[in-house]
Amino acid sequence: MAKTNNRNWLWWTWGLGSLVLAGVIGLALASLMDTAPGRSAFALRAMLLPGQTTHGHHQIELACNACHAQPFPSRDDVQERCEGCHAAALKAGDDKHPRSKFTDPRNAERAALLDATYCVTCHVEHKPGITHGPGVTLPRDYCVICHVDIAEDRPSHQGMAFDTCASSGCHSYHDNRATYEDFLVNHAHEPAVHPKPAVPARDFRDKLEELADYPHDRFPQTALAVADADHGGALPSPPALMTEWERTAHAAAGVNCSACHRPTGKAAEGLGTEWVEKPDQRVCASCHKPEVEGFVAGLHGMRLKQGLSPMTPGQARLPM
Repeated sequence: MAKTNNRNWLWWTWGLGSLVLAGVIGLALASLMDTAPGRSAFALRAMLLPGQTTHGHHQIELACNACHAQPFPSRDDVQERCEGCHAAALKAGDDKHPRSKFTDPRNAERAALLDATYCVTCHVEHKPGITHGPGVTLPRDYCVICHVDIAEDRPSHQGMAFDTCASSGCHSYHDNRATYEDFLVNHAHEPAVHPKPAVPARDFRDKLEELADYPHDRFPQTALAVADADHGGALPSPPALMTEWERTAHAAAGVNCSACHRPTGKAAEGLGTEWVEKPDQRVCASCHKPEVEGFVAGLHGMRLKQGLSPMTPGQARLPM
């Protein structure tokens, strides 16, 4: 009788534990649909992670839908998500291994050995044990698959190991502009580091689009003074703070306190009608759309793009 009771107790314990586990997994999956997740949702999502993500994706690893359009996506689904974030950067960087190179019939034999038409052929997340920099999960000598006879074309490469192509600082798989002979010749007279940093000139077409999008009706470029500030009693206004605002480009362009702290139109979506103490990038985008788009497309703004909170030093994996 005692053995039967013990057996029943074990079955009840196992059944209850299974139900609890299933419930937790169900809540975790449901949290993926939450458009405004809180701490509990992120804690549940963390339980679904099959392994650590790469350093590049660590910031958004709990925004699962950023990469996974559905619970069990196809390679094409994942590829679409990869290109959604990285296609523009690859194009701007003059990608030397674009997808078109591997869909070219002349390279069919090489593509059969390394199907580089998909990002996940080389970059697989949640596999920290086989992940090298920068996020590559192939063996370090993967260049040999296509370039086994490189020494015949370039004697300078004779005797070099194929696992040193990228680590030696010579080659980058997606962008090899720095090793082009014409590039080196054109810049040979320049110092290694310019004494005065320079920002590349902006395309005039982009500048015209930015001017066209600027809300001239709300901010007619009329300079404001301290006496014109419309903060009321909502914002503490010591004299030094208001004097500082008067000297800014915002005051010079007629942008008053309420423009950012009590926005209207699209900038106010999701913010309510009350005074906003700390406006986010949505408010900035009402006047600075290109700058905001560039920011959220980079490493510093990638969390904001996915609807996550800004990263704190305590959340960072790499030292900040």
